[in-house]
Amino acid sequence: MIRFASLDRWATQGASWLHRASPVAKWALLGSAVLLAILAREPWPLLAGYAVLVLAVASCRLPVGTLVLVSLLPVPMFGLVALSRWNGDVNVPLTIVAKGTLTAMAGIVVAATTPYPDLLAPATRVLPAVVADSLVLTYRALFLLVARVEAFRLALQARGGVFGRPAPGALPWPARGTTWRRRFALAATGAAMTVVRAVDVSTRLYDVMRLRGYHGRLSPTRPLAPRRADWRPLILALGLVALGVAARL
Repeated sequence: MIRFASLDRWATQGASWLHRASPVAKWALLGSAVLLAILAREPWPLLAGYAVLVLAVASCRLPVGTLVLVSLLPVPMFGLVALSRWNGDVNVPLTIVAKGTLTAMAGIVVAATTPYPDLLAPATRVLPAVVADSLVLTYRALFLLVARVEAFRLALQARGGVFGRPAPGALPWPARGTTWRRRFALAATGAAMTVVRAVDVSTRLYDVMRLRGYHGRLSPTRPLAPRRADWRPLILALGLVALGVAARL
């Protein structure tokens, strides 16, 4: 449905009004969505906020359908919570599900319009040095691991490790395709190789950093100064907060 590389490409190559905003303004937008989810007691303010975020996605020329589907991924998890709170009123489970989808959409919008180093720029100012540096370096390591998993998948397909059910009339020996037991075994092998590769990458990266003068703290390079493009996301954030306040009145 969506890949990490696609999310990073949308964030780095976009030039919309939300892409040009500062990381602080985008964190304020995410915080306002969370505040709306906390204040709302009925689903209608949440659905209104969700619709506003969808319009923001469309105005930023991002794939609306893909991001909407991704925002609905937490629905099964929140659905279980909603069912446990069922008291005969349909607004109760609908409100719980709407809170989850609203916050998920806000997080996706911010992630799809903010490069990862910029997204973590505010956090690196307040987190401990080891935690902040680990978050920044994870960005590069994720790309390496994703490439490793993709190479493993292509190697399996090229060597006939996994094949689906063939068309009718094919030879009888591959008629069932790869069994699920075999698929789970291959998936476990791939996961183990990925873990080993992750340890190797982290060790090599740390050694290279020490050779280049790393002594426990990376110098922050992402400015947090306000920008002219911040007024739109800030107005959007105020609108979400106003929906939450109005829901309480």
